[in-house]
Amino acid sequence: MKRLLFLVSVLLLGVLWFGQANADVVLKPLAPLQMEEGEMLQRVIEAISSDGPVIFDAIGLPLGAKIKNQRQIAEKVFACDFVWQPNFDQAGNYNIVVIAKDESSEDQFALSIEVEDVNRPPGEPLQPHPSDGESVYYDDKLTLSWEGERRDEDGDEVEFLVEVWEQGPKKDPLISVFTKDTFYEITIVLPAANYMWRVIAIDGQGAEKKSPIWKFTVSQWFKINIGSTAFVMLVRKPGEYTLKWTNITIQSNGDLGLCFNPTDAEGPNGEKIKVVYGIKKPGGSIVWHNDSWVMEIILPENGYTFELYAKVKIEPKHSSGLYQGKLKLNIAMIE
Repeated sequence: MKRLLFLVSVLLLGVLWFGQANADVVLKPLAPLQMEEGEMLQRVIEAISSDGPVIFDAIGLPLGAKIKNQRQIAEKVFACDFVWQPNFDQAGNYNIVVIAKDESSEDQFALSIEVEDVNRPPGEPLQPHPSDGESVYYDDKLTLSWEGERRDEDGDEVEFLVEVWEQGPKKDPLISVFTKDTFYEITIVLPAANYMWRVIAIDGQGAEKKSPIWKFTVSQWFKINIGSTAFVMLVRKPGEYTLKWTNITIQSNGDLGLCFNPTDAEGPNGEKIKVVYGIKKPGGSIVWHNDSWVMEIILPENGYTFELYAKVKIEPKHSSGLYQGKLKLNIAMIE
């Protein structure tokens, strides 16, 4: 009798153990994950259960993370998708408890996720002034400006590198300066030519964003100051006279060609006197011209000044009085 009771007990225990093993839901854990801000993460989580369906849930889900697409993928195998794209304020370590439940049991595991910080570059500088392809005149300063953010999306302070070079491949920029403003004043007089420029926005961590390469043309200008355009001389007696007539000062952002067209001086009774004009360049001697002549000036940045002389020969036949002549000056820009 005692032997029979022992056998029954063994059989009952065997039945209970076997039933429990087949009823429990079992989750397949995921290894710890690493990702960056802004990166899309999608992982399939699986659970095995003979007492399905299985319902998946999670504790400690960060903002934006979801458990979705719960489904059965095979006999006794159930799955869901864990989906998350951290925003750029969610760097850090996260511990999420993933839970699976069937009709009679549940299982869980801890999912560890490390989200690395991503430094986003500043916004692209846009809306240039001068606008792309614009022609500009200036003899004092030229202001370059653009639209750009002084702090980027991560809160980093932004600095701008402004580069200007003559049209063509960029070798040695004429201007390469940093500024925290969204403008820069060129205070040197650029020669008349075509130029290219761009702005590079750089944040405090070194991330950068380049603007497109823009173009502008500096058009040629000139200023001329002449003390007098008419030659006037009071004739009293015969002789040959030489005198400094005037100074001529020229400023320009390009080279010039000056064409001088003289006229004879005419006296009170219609007598004419041939006037010979002379040019004295800085550091040189007077060069005399009997007729029209052309003078090319390769202008330095600070301008150019030269002296203009006149020479006449008064003969006894000339009446006393005022004699007046003119010197017409035509200016052409040399390309």
